[in-house]
Amino acid sequence: MVLRYAPLDTESNLDQPSGLLSSEIFSLVQAQNQLIEEWIILRGGMTVGLIRSSRGVIYGPGLVRAYELERESDYPRILLDPNMFDSLRENPLLRLHDFEREKAEISTMVHIGKHGTFIDYLGGISWEFDYPEVGYVTLLRTHRDFIRRNLLKYRENRNVHRKYKWLAAYHNHTVREMIRSGFFEQRELDRGYA
Repeated sequence: MVLRYAPLDTESNLDQPSGLLSSEIFSLVQAQNQLIEEWIILRGGMTVGLIRSSRGVIYGPGLVRAYELERESDYPRILLDPNMFDSLRENPLLRLHDFEREKAEISTMVHIGKHGTFIDYLGGISWEFDYPEVGYVTLLRTHRDFIRRNLLKYRENRNVHRKYKWLAAYHNHTVREMIRSGFFEQRELDRGYA
C-alpha cells in the first residue's frame, strides 16, 4: 500500500496557489501510464481531507476516506471522492484558475460514470504525446496486450477475471471515444480493442 498526500498549507501554496488538485490527478495519470509499461495496474482512492502525522503514524479523516474509496474500488482504478468538486469550489488553495476552468481541466482526466468517478489514465494522457500516432498508439497496444494476456491467464479465477473484463471495457470505451472524437481514425487503431 502506498500513501501519497500533498499539504495545502505550504508557504508557497498559500502565497501562490498552483492548482494542487489538478496537478495531483495528472501526476497519477502519468504514474499509471508509466506502470502500464511494466504491466502493473493500480487501485486506490483519492479525496481532499485532513491528514496528520505524528511519530511515524499517519491518521485523520482524509486517510480514512481514501481507504474507504480504495476498498469500494473493486476494479483496477483510482476512485475519486464525489465531494472533491465541492472542495475544489470551496477552497481556492486547490485551484490555479477559477472553479469552472479548473473543473473543466480536471474533467479531461477523469471518467464520470454509473460506477463512480475515477482517474481516466488512458484518456487523460492522450494529449501529452508529441506524436500520438506513435507514442499513444503504442501505449494503447501495451495496455491491450496486458489485458488480453491476463484475461487468458485468469480465465479460471472468476474474481480476478471479472476485473480484467472491466479493464477491457474501460480500454475499449477509450478507443471508441478516441475514434469518435476524431483524435484517431479506425485504421490507426486497427485491432486496438482488448
